Amino acid sequence: MRANRVREIWQSGGAVINGWCGIPSGFSAEIMAHMGWDSLVVDTQHGIVGYETMVAMLQGVSTTAVTPMVRVPWNNPADVMKALDAGAYGIICPMINSRAECESFVGACRYAPLGYRSSGPSRPVGSLDHHGALAGPRPQRGRRTSRL
Repeated sequence: MRANRVREIWQSGGAVINGWCGIPSGFSAEIMAHMGWDSLVVDTQHGIVGYETMVAMLQGVSTTAVTPMVRVPWNNPADVMKALDAGAYGIICPMINSRAECESFVGACRYAPLGYRSSGPSRPVGSLDHHGALAGPRPQRGRRTSRL
């Protein structure tokens, strides 16, 4: 799995330069990914980007070291988990107005025991063994996903 450049830049005290993808096209997302951004957000909240197109856009972004992110339509655990399963390294979640809503969102981003995210990757975004578990040393749970 490639590094999460957003986390690396933030940890070094730097600022992230982020681009926004609203054109529903894997080709346009790939072009954007080659333009020098640190991260790109696929916007599924507004506009016409649906799940299948989002996956194609994340595939386009994954041709580079750019950190792929998704803005989900709502604080719905199914949308959050599907975006992460499709390859998003970070999630922007709108309409969080309370501590309980925030806790629900964070729980959908993290595997047990820190959350309730299920495992069902739809893309080979990591190195998985034949049981669907990460092969090799496991990262600390809940440490790879950026939540905004």
